[in-house]
Amino acid sequence: MTADPVRAPLKQRPFQPFTLRLVDGGGVRVESSEWAIASPTGHNMIVFQRDNAFHIIDIMLIADLEVGPPPASTSPVP
Repeated sequence: MTADPVRAPLKQRPFQPFTLRLVDGGGVRVESSEWAIASPTGHNMIVFQRDNAFHIIDIMLIADLEVGPPPASTSPVP
């Protein structure tokens, strides 16, 4: 992916949280536009989490963007 599709939801108002789906099947949640930034060159992105952890992502390894709430976790019913 290129940086433009990643920057677009960061600029959207009102902001809607989204998940970056990575080519390895993993995902990184972006909860706030203030907690994520794409590098000026468009090669990398830093995403902070609520616990101050952060992810440095190669934008070329983003496969898809999922806008909206994260999928509800399902747990087995006893």
